[in-house]
Amino acid sequence: MKLSPTLFVILIIFSLSLGLNAKENTPSKKLYNPNADAITDITNAIAIAKKENKHVLLQIGGNWCSWCIALIKR
Repeated sequence: MKLSPTLFVILIIFSLSLGLNAKENTPSKKLYNPNADAITDITNAIAIAKKENKHVLLQIGGNWCSWCIALIKR
């Protein structure tokens, strides 16, 4: 598939704007603990849910994710 030069430039500009937007919206306080051990946390949540006959809901995100930051703010 061949991309036209105009479409290529539009894609590059769009990609760059997403990156700039993420940096502008990044709060000084981290929303997600970068030192968290996801496997241990999920294993513990599943064990508790089994005991209580409940489900586990995982929230997945990152401190770099502009959509995650926007959802937390709302």
